[in-house]
Amino acid sequence: MMARLLAIAAVALLLPAAAANAAVVPQEVQLAWLIPSTASAPPVVSATAFYVATTGSDSAAGTLLAPFATPAKCQTAMRASATKKTCYFRAGSYPSFTSTLGLTSSDAGTTWSYYPPDGVNTAIFSGNDTFAGPLIETSGADIVIDGLDIGHVTFECVHIKGGSVRVILRNSKIHHSTQYCVVVDGVSSDGLITHNHVHNVAYQGISLFQAQGTFNGYVVSYNAVIDTCTGASDCAAVYTGTATTTTGVQVLYNYLKDMGAGGGGSGFYADDLSSNELIAGNVITGTKFACSHLHGGVNLTYTGNICDLGDAIWGGSNPQDLVFYQAISGPMSGNTWTNNIIVANAAGTGNGYVGNNSPPAVLASSNNTYFQYGGGGNLNHNGSGGAGNDTNPTNQDPSFLCGWDYTLSGSSPAYNSPTNFPTQPGAWGSAGFWGPPGFTIPRTGTAPSPAHAC
Repeated sequence: MMARLLAIAAVALLLPAAAANAAVVPQEVQLAWLIPSTASAPPVVSATAFYVATTGSDSAAGTLLAPFATPAKCQTAMRASATKKTCYFRAGSYPSFTSTLGLTSSDAGTTWSYYPPDGVNTAIFSGNDTFAGPLIETSGADIVIDGLDIGHVTFECVHIKGGSVRVILRNSKIHHSTQYCVVVDGVSSDGLITHNHVHNVAYQGISLFQAQGTFNGYVVSYNAVIDTCTGASDCAAVYTGTATTTTGVQVLYNYLKDMGAGGGGSGFYADDLSSNELIAGNVITGTKFACSHLHGGVNLTYTGNICDLGDAIWGGSNPQDLVFYQAISGPMSGNTWTNNIIVANAAGTGNGYVGNNSPPAVLASSNNTYFQYGGGGNLNHNGSGGAGNDTNPTNQDPSFLCGWDYTLSGSSPAYNSPTNFPTQPGAWGSAGFWGPPGFTIPRTGTAPSPAHAC
């Protein structure tokens, strides 16, 4: 399945201690080389920078008052400078992309950013729906892409290639592709994709895969990934396709909504023997196939997530699954699905956990909370086809205060044993928690199963 998407691998990152009642879920990712991962106030403008503006000229000096006109000219200037390693893009649309901005080892240590006084996502990189892309491609080290609007391509918006080390893609709006929005492949390490708004893509929103080599330390966190898989069914908002040598990809605190207008889609898809991955603290809503799809897999940990199955195609010819657990030749063991919340608003109880091709080791499911807002009775938390049952389920109302951002009441019973759902970070659901600074979850598309009032 997905033969073209092959292997990734990764090494676990440094994580702070979690809260006492959330020992399995980190509250925030922090890397030694990284400025804090959460969204914050606009950064201080660098005193040593070049500038690009739609009104600029490539024969100008590249200053704030005399900016360049193209990214290529800014790249040439930064490569020649020993001190100026930031390129600011003033507000406006840069639609004349007929070639990729390729960032290599010659661009080590550079930052490509919106100009903070103009506001985040005000500098627009557009492929005009005719350029295949990618608009930006990296194959170097210590590169930051910050707060840009990147989209309208026919293949890829951003491509992080092999050889990319410590690349940060953050605070950006990445959207409208007939294939992929963000692709990471090849031998890459210590990457962070955080606080982006990824939306309107025919296939995967954020896709980590490779044909050879390994990944070392990749984190996908605090992103809002909305309206993906609009042209495909075997698909997900966030996808990994890896080899069994993986030592840790982490998908943390993302909001994954409306996957599968093209016929089916999952929130997260671990493909091709993915291994040693942590999927924690995510909201998955508006799925048309499953909360998560596991195709093979070793030591995949799903914990502290919220999945809303809603009522779409429920009970029809292709009803939704809690997890679709699909065997592949090779090892498949140590996979766990624990301490999650699953809700629905349907007339039936659903499929539960569904195995395919007789998985050699069951999915270890336990201590999850289930609640049915519809009239179909308790959600099915049993397994079929070798997927395994939830060994300690709880049917209870988790007490959401707001369905659109899935904020829980401070007295939610899901915080108690046996679910022990991790305490939500204080900023959950507020502007800038998911996506770029100021971004709020749009109250459009699939309505939440919990109460809509906020």
